[in-house]
Amino acid sequence: MLAPGDTFAGYTVVRELGTGGMGAVYLVQHPRLPRTDALKVLRRELCSDPAFTRRFLREAELVAGLSHRNVVPVLDRGEVDGQLWLTMAFVDGQDVEGALAAAGGRLPPERAVHVVTEVAAALDAAHRQGLVHRDVKPANILLRPGDDDEPEQVFLTDFGIAKPLEAGSTRLTRTGMVIATFDYASPEQVESRDLGPPSDVYSLGCVLYRLLSGSVPFPGDTLYAALHGHVSLPPPRPSATVPASPPALDQVVARAMAKDPGDRYPTCRALAAAARAALAPRPAPRPAPARPAPAPVTVVQRTVPQPAPATDRWTAVGPSTPQRTGPPGASRPGVGHRPPSPAPGGPAPAPGRGRRRWAAAVAVTVSVVGVTTAITVVLNRGDDDAGAGAAPTAGGASTTAGPVATTAGPAELALAALPRSAQPLPDDVVVVGQVVDGRAVLVEVDATTGESVQITSGTDDAVSPLVSPDRRSVAFASVPAGGVASLVVMPVGGGPVAPLLPSLPDGCTDPGRPAWNPSDATVLALPCTDPSGAAAVVVVTLDGAVQRTLDVGPWFGDLAFSPDGAQLVFWAAAAAGIDGGPLSVVPVDGSAPAEQLTDGSDADPDWSEQGIAFRRSNADGSRSICVLGDDDGQPECLTTGSFDQDPSWSPDGGRLAFKSDRGAPPGLSRTWTMASDGSDLQQLTEVPDDVDQPSAPAWGVR
Repeated sequence: MLAPGDTFAGYTVVRELGTGGMGAVYLVQHPRLPRTDALKVLRRELCSDPAFTRRFLREAELVAGLSHRNVVPVLDRGEVDGQLWLTMAFVDGQDVEGALAAAGGRLPPERAVHVVTEVAAALDAAHRQGLVHRDVKPANILLRPGDDDEPEQVFLTDFGIAKPLEAGSTRLTRTGMVIATFDYASPEQVESRDLGPPSDVYSLGCVLYRLLSGSVPFPGDTLYAALHGHVSLPPPRPSATVPASPPALDQVVARAMAKDPGDRYPTCRALAAAARAALAPRPAPRPAPARPAPAPVTVVQRTVPQPAPATDRWTAVGPSTPQRTGPPGASRPGVGHRPPSPAPGGPAPAPGRGRRRWAAAVAVTVSVVGVTTAITVVLNRGDDDAGAGAAPTAGGASTTAGPVATTAGPAELALAALPRSAQPLPDDVVVVGQVVDGRAVLVEVDATTGESVQITSGTDDAVSPLVSPDRRSVAFASVPAGGVASLVVMPVGGGPVAPLLPSLPDGCTDPGRPAWNPSDATVLALPCTDPSGAAAVVVVTLDGAVQRTLDVGPWFGDLAFSPDGAQLVFWAAAAAGIDGGPLSVVPVDGSAPAEQLTDGSDADPDWSEQGIAFRRSNADGSRSICVLGDDDGQPECLTTGSFDQDPSWSPDGGRLAFKSDRGAPPGLSRTWTMASDGSDLQQLTEVPDDVDQPSAPAWGVR
């Protein structure tokens, strides 16, 4: 034991912080820097085993390389007079055991789920680096009040016994002693079987049960009782101990604590997402409305002509640009987002954040024999600046009945005629293109759970997905076998396919990949090349009517609207055949010439209220994902060292999805996500080595 004032490994002891099965932890003064650290000194009997010593030092090095906002970092480690030690950052707070005692034994469900959510992020970050924690328990979770109005901060500590995920090093025992806390140990830990991330999922489920119920999952007077419970007994239900606990959390705990690792949640964050969903209020069932006698209905059938054939060319547009005729590896279509529209008559904002306002409603009048019904569909989201008007409902739409003075125009009718799902695509779901059995298909992937579903059949190649502003439709390039691509649209989740436009604008013999206006879903920006090779941006409505043509130069690509729909961002190359160039913006109304934003070899822009995300080509041949905000006008690059491209903002602007060669066999791509500051980098979903994900992800901003 060390006393205040003692010196160990150069550190001066301030006070003891606590003791445990592995050793004691002290608050110490750093020998050279004006700061205090947490020093952990292991018990001497543990240090007497040379194999344990080698493993401890090696694992401490691995944990020191783990950087995550919810992980207490390891700063240094060593050995003094046969005693192993390590130093960690000092968190001035309390552990969850102390929080439980202060709260009377258990936490409110909302706080418990918040703690589990933050720990889940830390564990998944460790798993991506090949580490299993193996000792997830309340005593190893630290809490600190958030700054200002921020939520409570949560940190996972004591990775000193983390286990690398490598063959031959997954056993827990040393000379008959199990290094783990049995109250939260997985069945495979108890039985000294091979372990991996599912073991931490189980332990996190045990922690969730403890926070909700105030008891460990399998209490008993003997060690055998705990071991028998983890191996043989069904998972306990929190509501059996605390009737006020949401019953849906019983199912979350049950799946997390499944005996078979394959039956548990695939990741810790998937567990946390399920717990959050279990807390979500469930709307009361609505009474069935009275149904009047049906009136005779007059049905008018609208036939949409097929679009003119178009080549599948989704990169630069201009004279002498090579054409693609439908390979699966087409580049990304920028996703039309769903941010704010400006005040009427107001100036176009600079790149960056804007104010959300409700736009005018689109009125669609449906005639029934003897009855005229008016349905108002609000196409935009709004915020506190919306003022009086229709209130938003799920998916950004509201309906009102009553007479109206006007009827929908052709563009609104074309929008209403698009194949659309009844429910919008959930915010966590990303649309990804991938190649399966030699055919390009579209897949919807839940960014939280990793679960996926294929939404196109593979009869035709489906590439370059584009999510509509209301997140109810997906547009893409359909490439028939042996044919050329055409722009089509279908409901999210899959369903009937229809042409996106009834016909191409006159002279647009070679269209590029369009952008969808987030503030006016009837409008697209379409890159077009005419038979002479001249290129321009054609602003067109869904009924095929041309609003205007913008001259942005002979070689350009990758259009994306600003959040308010007033500007377009694109890259402009100096010559044909160059894949990238400086980013520029141009007003959609053509009121001013294009203005250059960057001076690099850039491409793939996507615009949200957080700024413009894009990819930049580096001198070493790699590509980085960068963000141009609205502060100092200088881009910040978030990734390095890989071939990263095609960023797409999440609906809330908090994350980015992109495709990359990292984690993929040579020549193939994988889809990754990260926080908007570049942290929490993770692969979207695991796919077999022979599956390619060449199309950019389509996520979309609300």
